[in-house]
Amino acid sequence: MNCSPALWWAGLVWAMLAALSASGCQQAGAGADRDASAIPGVSANAGGPYAALRQNPIITFDARATDDPYDQIAFYEWDLGDDQTGQGAALEHQYQEEIREYAVTLTVRDVDGLMLDSDATRARIRDRPVASFAVDSSDDLVVGTPVAFDASASHDGDGLGFVEWYRWDFDFERDGDFSLNRLSSEPRISRVFARAGDYTVALIVVDDDGFESGIVTLDILVEDAEGAIVIIE
Repeated sequence: MNCSPALWWAGLVWAMLAALSASGCQQAGAGADRDASAIPGVSANAGGPYAALRQNPIITFDARATDDPYDQIAFYEWDLGDDQTGQGAALEHQYQEEIREYAVTLTVRDVDGLMLDSDATRARIRDRPVASFAVDSSDDLVVGTPVAFDASASHDGDGLGFVEWYRWDFDFERDGDFSLNRLSSEPRISRVFARAGDYTVALIVVDDDGFESGIVTLDILVEDAEGAIVIIE
């Protein structure tokens, strides 16, 4: 066995280099695999959900609610769901004029391009909802008797969502403004009229993205107890 000092030092140097090399590779691999879970404090917020009408399909995306307490974020990258991308904490984008829902993803990165976090939202291009209603009774309806209205034929207009609110005006003036008398999440409601006379009942429906329908109306004649209700077409 040769235990000369030269060989002993050579073996020691080789062992140290091997250890450093293994340590360096492990650290490099760990850095390459770092994701949002390794970056404290950063929380991406893509905002939304977003929607626009088909006639003007422009949406402004806003990620300024993203939490970045240590100012680590250098880049905001958007995948807009239509094979288009964008940059910036706030971004305006025009979609095609077609009814559709898009999956949108925000990724935030540091100055070296490392992903800090990501967040998903959606963007819809929509039509307005459609309001429709009728008096829901075959009986004679009079003053002091509940008059039932059924707006279940209303719909969201495009199949992407649903009707969220029904806004009723029970004494609508055709040459005036809509006055909200009742707000309901249900399509069927009733109303007691205290006085006999002609009434124009109006309805607006609102979809789950906040878009309103046009106003639809129905003219009715409420009579005293000995009379009947007449619907005027």
